[in-house]
Amino acid sequence: MSQLQLDDLTTQALDAVDSGTPAPEPAAAAPIGKVTTPMVNAHMAATYSEANGYACLFEVANGTGSNASRAADIVVLNLWPSRGMDYNGYEVKTARSDWLRELKQPEKAWPVMQYMDRWWLLAAPNVAKLDEIPSNWGFMEFNGLKCRVMKPAPKLEPKAVTKTFLGALLRKPVRDVEGMVNRAKNAALAEVDKTVEERIAKEMRRRGEKHQELVDKLAKLQEATGIDLLGWQPEESQVHAIKFALQADPMSSWRGLPGAVRNVEQALESLRDLQGKVGGQ
Repeated sequence: MSQLQLDDLTTQALDAVDSGTPAPEPAAAAPIGKVTTPMVNAHMAATYSEANGYACLFEVANGTGSNASRAADIVVLNLWPSRGMDYNGYEVKTARSDWLRELKQPEKAWPVMQYMDRWWLLAAPNVAKLDEIPSNWGFMEFNGLKCRVMKPAPKLEPKAVTKTFLGALLRKPVRDVEGMVNRAKNAALAEVDKTVEERIAKEMRRRGEKHQELVDKLAKLQEATGIDLLGWQPEESQVHAIKFALQADPMSSWRGLPGAVRNVEQALESLRDLQGKVGGQ
């Protein structure tokens, strides 16, 4: 089947659901094992997407807060005026026992059904029988690959949407948006954390390299002098001696060797004067 044919069948199927008439079916496809609710939801979300002119909402209650007493498994809103902008509600059943419980009290669907243009049972194969479907319900069967209209849903006379039901309709999209915002925020925070971690790691590497450079210099000094500066606690006299040695070094002074000679001569003259004074006493 070509893509053009598939697109045409998809459009016809969507229009058929809107009008409540059976949809033309593509070539037969074998079911793919046990049908589960997540499989049904995924199929409906893909079929009734915004790109196709729909809003597909899940677990829609009849109100918010204490006003909520019942929820539809799926509500599909038709967004195109050319298609009537109908509301279709769906009860999803993948087990016969679950359907039989529902069948005992079909009026339980009314709190949400009252706002719908059509109401459907959307079931897995062998879950429901055609003669069990209430007269004001439609019936679709999903085999894991496609939906088949078993009984068209009659047009209902929906009640005007109330503020509480509108709030219930909007709650899920709002939560989806909040989830999207939270995911974006968490991703941004993760990126910031990654940047900070990289900066910390870079600084730690820099400090480690600086520390190693210092250790290497101290090792060279210890090798030359025998002094372990890492464990050495110098006395004040030793500090002065080092300072004097640095100052007296003729190669480290701008005055050079002549200056060093003059310093020694001045020191000797001072000592002789001191000796004369002491001796005179």
